Parts: sequence; C-alpha cells; structure tokens
Amino acid sequence: MKFLIVDYYSSANRGDAAILEGMKVSILDIDKTAEIKVLAYKPNSVKIINGMNSDYVLIDRIFFNPKKICLAIFLYLVTKFNLLEKSLYFLPVAIRNTVNYYKDADVILSVGGGHLNDNYKTDLTGRLFGIIFAKLLKKKIILYAQSIGPFNKPLYRFFVKIILDKVDIITTREGISKQLLFNLKINKPEIYETADAAFALDIFIDDNSKESVEKKVIAEGVDFSSSNYWVSISVRRWNYSELEMDQYLTEMANFIDWLIDYKKAKIILLSTCTGLDGYSGDDRIIGYFLHKKIINNKSVYVFYNEYSIKELSYLYGKMDIHIGTRMHSCILAMLSGTPVISISYEHKSDGLFKSIELDDLIIKYDSISSEDLKIKYEKINSNIISYRSLIKSAIKMLKIKEHENRTLLLKLLNKK
Repeated sequence: MKFLIVDYYSSANRGDAAILEGMKVSILDIDKTAEIKVLAYKPNSVKIINGMNSDYVLIDRIFFNPKKICLAIFLYLVTKFNLLEKSLYFLPVAIRNTVNYYKDADVILSVGGGHLNDNYKTDLTGRLFGIIFAKLLKKKIILYAQSIGPFNKPLYRFFVKIILDKVDIITTREGISKQLLFNLKINKPEIYETADAAFALDIFIDDNSKESVEKKVIAEGVDFSSSNYWVSISVRRWNYSELEMDQYLTEMANFIDWLIDYKKAKIILLSTCTGLDGYSGDDRIIGYFLHKKIINNKSVYVFYNEYSIKELSYLYGKMDIHIGTRMHSCILAMLSGTPVISISYEHKSDGLFKSIELDDLIIKYDSISSEDLKIKYEKINSNIISYRSLIKSAIKMLKIKEHENRTLLLKLLNKK
C-alpha cells in the first residue's frame, strides 16, 4: 500500500522528527512493505534525519501570494470537473509529481503535531487546501495524533469547520484539542483522543551508538563519568515581544544560578531544534543568549552539535531532572525515565501533562518566574523516586493510547 504523509515541516525539529519516526513505526506495523512518501516544507531534512522519501508540499501557503492562489484555483477546478489528467501537462514538473503522489496514495495522513492553528496561520491555508484537494480525489484522510487550534479569527474558524468536516478520522494527542473540535461543531469525522506518535518509539541505543554520542559529548566539554548532579534545559523563542523574551531568559538565568549556587548542579542547555536545512527555529542560538545571562556560566554547557532522536533521549536519560520548553524534549526525557518540568507555550503541553495527572508540573511561558521554577523543582527533587515511578507508569499508559492511532488507521484502510 502507498501511504502519503502531508503537512510536515522539518526534521531539524527533532520533536517533529520523532513524530514522523513514530508514524513510520505504526505504518510498518500495519504493512511491512508499505511505500511511505512525506511531503514537507524542508524535504532534505527528512532524508537526512529520518532516512525517508520526501518531496515538497503541494502548496505551502495561499494568502497574499497571487501565483499560489491561481494554482489552488486551477487545481480545484480541473479536479472538480474531472479534467486533472488532461491538465497535468500545463503544470510544472515538481507540481505534477506532487499531484501524482496524491493520486497514487491509498491513504493520506496529515502528520502528527500541532500545525493546524492560528500560530501558523500563514501556512494554514495551504494545509487546508491539501485536504480539499485530497477529498476531490476521493482519498481517505486521517488527521493523525494532532493538537488542533486555537482559531481566534472568525474567518479561520469558518474555513476550518467546513474543511475538517470532510476528513474521515481525526485523532488528537490530548483532550483539549478534542474539546475544541466539539466546540467548533466538527461532527462528521470520527474523533478520538489518543497520544503523540513519538510514544510509538523504542529509544534503545546500542553500545556503538552510545560510544558515538559520548564522543560528541566530550567534544562539548562535558564528562558524564564524574559524579555530578545534572539538569538539562531546553529553551526556545516564541511569539512574544523582545521585552517578554528577555524576561523569560532572565527568569531562567536566575533559576539556573540558584541551581548552581545551592544545589551544586551542572547544567546542559540541550534542545530538540537546530538550523539544519535552513530551519529558522534554532534553539542553540537562544541557548547562547541564555548562557550569557547566567552569572555562574562555567557550570553551564550549551550543546551545539547535531543529535539524533535516540541520542537526545539517551542524553536526557542521564539527567536527574529535565526542564523543557520544547514539548518533545520532555517526551524524550520521559521515555528515558527522567522527571520533567514543562514550560508551556501552547495547549499541547497542558493537554499532555493533564492526561497523565502531572499538570502541577507545568509553568506558563508568558508568566514564568524563577521562584515558581524553584517550587516545582523542589517538589520533584524531594520525591524523586516517586516521580520516576509516576513517569514510568505514565509512559506505559501513553504507549497504549498511542497504539490506538494505528488501530484507527487500519480501520480507515479497511473501510469500503
């Protein structure tokens, strides 16, 4: 069978790469000979990190781009009136190839993650058009383990309601998104709450891979053989003013200085996103600026190397505690059994931690304080064995919920 994964952005974001890898695991569990194609904004990153076949998305964004508006209208009309086959000749070769991926697919999966919302509104129109185009071709579509919304603008809510009602199945990776869909009165697809696709991963790393990653760590100036207390932290830029961003970094720096002064901790700034293949959200840059704000920064290490999904999980597993702004840094840490504090900037993190009854470990990005970080930290540190046990139980539950994604995908494939 041919599986087409659409709406993917970039594997430079190792969180997204972990989602994609988890989807691949599930698809191959259903069909070991499956042909999987990924349509991405940064296809080279998919080839490098995931080793999967990838090409460019059909249309990345429509609004304010006359050429893409014309292309979308053309594709809509020729497909609606059964003229697509005769019209392919008039399309550029790249677009023609992408259209053929849609035509040949047995099922289309809108990739897991959080890309259908107002925070990515410039890309939202292109993603919604992809759903319209697929349904004109009478394709089966599943929105796979997604966080969806919010849609604050009435115009977006209007289009989202109409278009998402055309898909076959929606699985959300947390309950907040499922409730939002109900609030929008999207009721034609089957809607299920499952779990993030990354929970399908086996993060075991063999001895050769351990040796390789430890060489990278030594090159970063870190020696894990010493009996230090290690805390990893992931930071990121978000859609706030420079003043709010500076406040976020200042509070993080104050907390880190406290960890070093009073807990004698060693700190690693290790996030999931790098600038590979032109990805703009390189967290290492934010790590660099945070490092400059820290007084005791000789005990702080910014990891600048490129790390694979399994290498990141292995490194987070060496930590005593992880504090993650990137949600998948928390997921990869939890998969290795490390207790986490989540710094939430979208409801995806709120929903995940609520689902495992650890929402008391969430701090809001826009109201972060070093004092709140200290309180959450002390709560975990004083009950570390208990929290490790809670994480272990949560992962078991989340893996079971994640498995429902492949069950529902199989159900869609068998649907006449």
